[in-house]
Amino acid sequence: MSTRSEMYHCFGLGVVEVTRVDYGGGRTVYHARHRHDRVVCPECHGRDVICQGTVEREFRLPPIGRREVRVRFTVQRVECPACGGVRQEALPFAKPYRRYLSAQNPVVY
Repeated sequence: MSTRSEMYHCFGLGVVEVTRVDYGGGRTVYHARHRHDRVVCPECHGRDVICQGTVEREFRLPPIGRREVRVRFTVQRVECPACGGVRQEALPFAKPYRRYLSAQNPVVY
């Protein structure tokens, strides 16, 4: 199974581009980002945006076996001439200010 397919089918992350995967220390860390052709203003959904750098957000995912799984997502900061704001791109799979995915259910061991 490809990494992109794994992110979609196992974790429900939709259209993401996985740039690399790190294994070590009992954890798996996926490094991912949105495809550049899909970046829009999170406020007005305008496509005419100016990229203003990136920030990284890390989310916990359900474990695979006994391995802790994280996704480190590179989030694009965008400036929108239409609404005049500078914001981070919206992540449909994560709630604002959360470090776990909204689709994640509690795991019982």
